[in-house]
Amino acid sequence: MRNNTTCKYGILSCVFSLCLIYCVIISCAVEKGKIYEKDGKIYGRHKGLFKSKWYNYYLRGLSYCEGEFWEDAAADFIKATQKRDKDQRRARTYGVHFINYFPNRELGIANFNLGKYQKKIR
Repeated sequence: MRNNTTCKYGILSCVFSLCLIYCVIISCAVEKGKIYEKDGKIYGRHKGLFKSKWYNYYLRGLSYCEGEFWEDAAADFIKATQKRDKDQRRARTYGVHFINYFPNRELGIANFNLGKYQKKIR
């Protein structure tokens, strides 16, 4: 009787361990944006982990703007505004880290450079 219970708990712990490992692997999956290299500089690479937070999209969008990758920049600014639509000076990202957050302005700049400004004005 004792062997059956030990075997039963051994199988359950094994199944539990596999489920836990699966959950950890799935939670580590992050959205990867395109990474470009232009004139020896890399654009679209995010420092640290990309956790799909509003500031991750905003900072990556700014990087795309620097490299003039306007389509990708506009897409990231749209995602940033979906998560946090209010423009703000010194917006808290995490801990004691602050950034100037103006995604609507940056989205307008990206749309202007894409030639979509006439449609967006209406």
